[in-house]
Amino acid sequence: MPIRGPKVLLACGCLVVLLAGTAGWWMIRERPKAGPYLDVLALEGDFVVAIRSETTRGRAFVEMVDGKQGLRWQALVPSYRVPDGAIGVAANDHAVTVRFPRDGRTQIFGFAPGTAQKLGTLILGNELAKEPDGHMSPDVATISAGPDAFEILEPDLGPTRVYEVSLLHGISSWHRDLPTRGVEGAWPTPAHLVIEQPGQVTVLDRDGAEQWSRAADEACVVDETLVVSSTDEVVAIALDDRAERSLGRGAFAGACGRHAGVLVIALDHPARLRFADGGELPLGGDGLATSPTFAGDLARYEPVMLADGRVIGVDLEARTIVWTIASEPGATLLPAGVVALLRQGELLASIDPRTGDAIAVRTPGTLPLRPQHVAGGGVWLIGERGLLELDVATLEPRGTFGKRPPEVTSAAVPWGSATR
Repeated sequence: MPIRGPKVLLACGCLVVLLAGTAGWWMIRERPKAGPYLDVLALEGDFVVAIRSETTRGRAFVEMVDGKQGLRWQALVPSYRVPDGAIGVAANDHAVTVRFPRDGRTQIFGFAPGTAQKLGTLILGNELAKEPDGHMSPDVATISAGPDAFEILEPDLGPTRVYEVSLLHGISSWHRDLPTRGVEGAWPTPAHLVIEQPGQVTVLDRDGAEQWSRAADEACVVDETLVVSSTDEVVAIALDDRAERSLGRGAFAGACGRHAGVLVIALDHPARLRFADGGELPLGGDGLATSPTFAGDLARYEPVMLADGRVIGVDLEARTIVWTIASEPGATLLPAGVVALLRQGELLASIDPRTGDAIAVRTPGTLPLRPQHVAGGGVWLIGERGLLELDVATLEPRGTFGKRPPEVTSAAVPWGSATR
């Protein structure tokens, strides 16, 4: 018997209620939920671009955070996956980009820095066979370099590939295959991008016009000069015209800088600094830390870390050692403008390069310190549920964000005072 009149209305009403209830339950269940923080890219002016996981469907959030005023915006992206220690974010005044694997490719979303308006989507590696990780390199993901980002891909059956991405125009105007696989170092300069790979180094023009490679056991870049070692000879190469000059023999440690116009290189076994205008300074150790970096900006006083964990303060004008700190092997030393930051376990110390005097705090439950966490006189600490920005010189809080920002407590430096 057909249903008519009020019975029809009742049946429709029950169906509507049932559907509305189901939809409401589904929306509550599937509403994106923010999870732990994964990494940040520190910017000038107490801003940071943060990446955090999303817990319901494996997606991720990208956030623009002002350390003093809090969250500016938050956007949802399909996923986020980069190698350990790498970052998949780039930013400048024109755009914030974040990369992720999707449908076998690497995709990039671009957002307006001030409003989170989505600027567009870019897909890389269309001509490559699809891979679940989007051709992710095991070493590096994104290199943020002012007007451009350089995206590193490494297909399973091919060499490492570099894509240039313009943050102003939202396009990739060129890509280049490197001679082999793997990335051991990367240096963007105003005119070039230098990539170190096992046994060689490759120089690419930032406009994609030219690419050249040469053999190298170790490499570093300062200004527009490439320093390489091959068969125990250290050579300085001008990136603009490839002019070479020998810096002598020695076990190059892959660290270089320039002070008062003089090129300075670090040598291993025994650890010492060599000045390009002549002379060496022994540092009193058997070797330098793995992948060493000069921690400051090559002003007069420069901290250098030795393989045994000691940090040596060097007066580059007098060419003498002025202080020593007995840290531990495996600690991280990073440049931070007028100071150097030393991370040793839970301890974070700010070191005055002139004297070796240090201020220290304990930072339990925070992620390891990376170069992308430092900018504009601030260092960002990443906890699972929040962020904390500290002034690099004083280690006093400059801003916080999140439900549970990291907590820091004052600490005595374990080495006491630097020896002089």
